[in-house]
Amino acid sequence: MATWIDKTIDEDLNSLQKMVQKEKCTQEHYPTVSKAIREWFKGVTISTDFINEMTHEERLDFCEKSNDVLQNPSFKRTLDYLISQQVDFTVKQAESMEQVLFGRATINGLSLVREQFEIMAALAEEEKLKDTKMTKEERMEVV
Repeated sequence: MATWIDKTIDEDLNSLQKMVQKEKCTQEHYPTVSKAIREWFKGVTISTDFINEMTHEERLDFCEKSNDVLQNPSFKRTLDYLISQQVDFTVKQAESMEQVLFGRATINGLSLVREQFEIMAALAEEEKLKDTKMTKEERMEVV
């Protein structure tokens, strides 16, 4: 027998499927379901615009520190724990649709924090590459 959570999940998946078909979305436009949902519902999306005004050195320092946070075992474990606890409560103990929606929003928020730090960590590598000078041999390989 299907529970109200099963029915809700089925309805959500059907709605999402209809939106994807209506918008003719591709993996290129929305590489993840969470990105698509955040954009469709006008939620906060991952961005690096807020560091554009920084100098190269400031951006590099900021991104390296973001990478340090992301690699910090305490940060990772805390995020994983919070997400796990919220998923567990939402799936097993939620007694109303409001609790489910709140749980989903909480999971989304925690995931958004992790994804933002992952993007910033990747930018750290890009910023480092800007500082790397090509050798004469490497320049010749490009030609």
